[in-house]
Amino acid sequence: CGESSSVPYGIHYTHQHKHFHLLCQTHMGRNVEIEMQDGKVYTGKMHSFDNDNMYLAMQGETERDSRVFFVGPWVYPGFGVFGFPFWGVRRFRPLWW
Repeated sequence: CGESSSVPYGIHYTHQHKHFHLLCQTHMGRNVEIEMQDGKVYTGKMHSFDNDNMYLAMQGETERDSRVFFVGPWVYPGFGVFGFPFWGVRRFRPLWW
């Protein structure tokens, strides 16, 4: 893309990861909603996170979005753990229900 940023990629990347790690720690085990850069919205329970992804326990779907990947055993019948890359998240918010 022809746009340049005054912030080097590495600094932005590190700041973004720290921001999401803090959000994940704060909301572990709670219901959250994330909106991806492509506008798709996902709701699930914060399961875990690593250096690059956050993982939500969500109800399984027969037609999974190609950007969402199954990463673990079923949490309980009909549910699975799905990973979302931090770089693809536009918005993160807790749900209070």
